[in-house]
Amino acid sequence: MFKSLKTLLAGVALVFLAALPQIASSAEANALTPDWPLGLVDDVIRPKGHSGVAVIGLEAFAKPDVVHLSQCLLEAGGTLEVAFLFASFNPADPWDAPTDLVKRTLPGLNGRLILTCYLDDGPNRRAKANRVIRYGPYFRPDLSPRLFWSLAGGPAKDRRVTEFYRDWNLKLVKRYRAGATALIKWARDNGLSHKLDLVVLPVLEDDAGGDSPSYGKLLRATQSGLQGLPVTYRRNGAARIVGLPLERHGLSGTGLRRGDVLTNDGSPTDPETFMRLQQILLVRGVSCCWWEAAYNGSPRSTPPSQRGQLRPFTGSGSVAQKKRDLIAILTARPN
Repeated sequence: MFKSLKTLLAGVALVFLAALPQIASSAEANALTPDWPLGLVDDVIRPKGHSGVAVIGLEAFAKPDVVHLSQCLLEAGGTLEVAFLFASFNPADPWDAPTDLVKRTLPGLNGRLILTCYLDDGPNRRAKANRVIRYGPYFRPDLSPRLFWSLAGGPAKDRRVTEFYRDWNLKLVKRYRAGATALIKWARDNGLSHKLDLVVLPVLEDDAGGDSPSYGKLLRATQSGLQGLPVTYRRNGAARIVGLPLERHGLSGTGLRRGDVLTNDGSPTDPETFMRLQQILLVRGVSCCWWEAAYNGSPRSTPPSQRGQLRPFTGSGSVAQKKRDLIAILTARPN
C-alpha cells in the first residue's frame, strides 16, 4: 500500500511540475519548488547530488594508483564523479590513465560513473595579468590571462585569434573527441553505455565574467568540435551562465543550486569537515568532489607535464588508510 501511495504522490508531483510553466513565471516557479512537504516525493522528483573525486592529475597516475582509485569507486558504488585536467600532466597520451580507470571500474560498478574533463587549465584568476602561466607543448606557452580571453573573444579576421582557435581545436578538442569516441564505443560494445556519462568544462578555472563574449565564444567552439558526442557541459567560474550548471572550487556552497557541483580543489581540508559540508549539499541536490594536493603532484611551480608520475596512494603513508578515507568520503551520503 505504501508503495502505491508513493507512486501516486510521485505522479501528482510530476503533473504539478509539468504545469508550472503555465501557472507561474520562472521566478515564481523557483519560489514554489525548493521545499516539498513529503520527503518521499522529494526523493522521486528531486534526486540528491552525487559524490566524487577531483583527481586533477589523473593522466599522470602510476598504474597501481589507478588500480587503487578504481577499487575505491567499486567499493563505494552509486553515482560517482571523477574529474581530471586534460593533456596537461601527460600531454603525450592524455587518455591512457582515464581510459584504464573507466575500463577497470565500469563493468563491476553498482552505479554510474561521470567522467568530467577540464579541457584546459586556463588563466589562473589569481595570476597577474602579465604573468605567463601556460606551459607547452599541449597548447600555447605564451598566453597571459589577459591575452587568453582577449584572443578567445577576438574578431575572426585577426590572425592571432585564428591561430588561437586552430590550436584549441587541434590540441584539445579533437584530441578529447578521439579518446571520448573510443571510450563511448567500448562502453557500447560491452553493454555499459548506461553506466557512463561524459561532462566537459572548457576551462578549469576562469574569470571571464557571467555574460562574457569571450567565454561564450570559447564554449560554442568547443561544442561545435564535439557535436554528435553524448557530452554535457558545465562552467567553473564566479558567475553563472544561463543553461549551464555551475561548478565552484572552495568550501562555500552559498548560491549553489540543484545540479551544481562543489569541489575543494585548491582548498585543503580534513575529510571530516568536507563530509559534513557534503552531507548538507547533497540533500540540496549539489554534488561534491573531494580533492587533495597529492592529486596534483608537486611542486606547484613546476609545469604539470614535468611533475612525473603521481602516486597519491602508493606514495608516503598507508595505502589502506588512504583508501579507507576516500571510500568514507564517497559514501558519506544522506539517507
